[in-house]
Amino acid sequence: MPRSPISLIRLAIGALFVAACSPSARALTIIDHFVAAGEELAGIGLAGDAPQQFNGAGSLPSVFRAAANHWERAIRDDFTVTVNYGWFATAPITPIAFHQGVAEAGTPERQIEGSIAFSNDGLLPFYLDPSPADNFEFGPLVVAQSDFGAGPINILRELAPVDAAAVGSIDLLSTAIHELGHALGLVGWPFYNDEIADGAINVVIAGFEGTTIPVMGTHLTVNGPAMSGFARPLGSRRLITDLDVLAVSQVSQFSQFLTPPGSDFNGDWQVDSSDLVNWIAALDGGTKADANLDGASDGADFMLWQQQFGWTAPKTSTTVPEPALLGVVIGLAPLGYACRERRTRWPK
Repeated sequence: MPRSPISLIRLAIGALFVAACSPSARALTIIDHFVAAGEELAGIGLAGDAPQQFNGAGSLPSVFRAAANHWERAIRDDFTVTVNYGWFATAPITPIAFHQGVAEAGTPERQIEGSIAFSNDGLLPFYLDPSPADNFEFGPLVVAQSDFGAGPINILRELAPVDAAAVGSIDLLSTAIHELGHALGLVGWPFYNDEIADGAINVVIAGFEGTTIPVMGTHLTVNGPAMSGFARPLGSRRLITDLDVLAVSQVSQFSQFLTPPGSDFNGDWQVDSSDLVNWIAALDGGTKADANLDGASDGADFMLWQQQFGWTAPKTSTTVPEPALLGVVIGLAPLGYACRERRTRWPK
């Protein structure tokens, strides 16, 4: 007999006491180099001042580091790339941001240095998230999948803005994630141009053989991924999708990578009590906590959350304990009873 939502919530609270975290190690290293106004932004020109108008109380360095963390969690090969970044008058090229390749080397060939210019023209205001490690200023995570020849794969991890500062802005974190995807492989060096000679990235990675990812220039012609050539909705936040990771890994010949499991309902690269809160909220007929992608948020998704609880992709080799777990459990208890050529441009 199926359990009621109240019984499932009680079971979830109990599970919080016994679930354990698992260790994981970082391999990719992104050396982020902020270029101050008046200094040379390699391959681009002199960096400028920050824009006079922007939303949010964050900073470009903190948001950029958070974006780098996302990619470092996803790509696990031992590899180091230097990315210079700063403010620049990008209006003749794009109102948002662009990436410029600086150097490539190695076997396999990969970009080892690039530069990213973020617009200081003020044509479109950026949202500088003061807490870029979380998605508190955004609504529930929306996911989607599609089949590119080898079975369904995630193509969307998107959150709509709910905070006033984010609404109507260009999310800087999403922009940085997109531009970093170029720095990691989707860039017009010969190794990339050879791969896309037929208009697609043809995946041969074990387990994904037969996946054909359509591209135009250095963007995916798929609506949804962070590396998409189609602009995202104004204000929304797009995170790295499985298709992004697969595209970058095939082009740069990365062999070790991770993608978040289905029960990471809030897109923070952890499966923890925060995701349980999202599952509980989605029980009222929503599909925002659909871990198994069957079109419903229900007990089966809770069971996946329970199995995956403690999954994390930290930036260092460590075991990450669940913070303030007891307090979270106590806070949940009442609910149990209430019910993204070498220069690459951001698409306009």
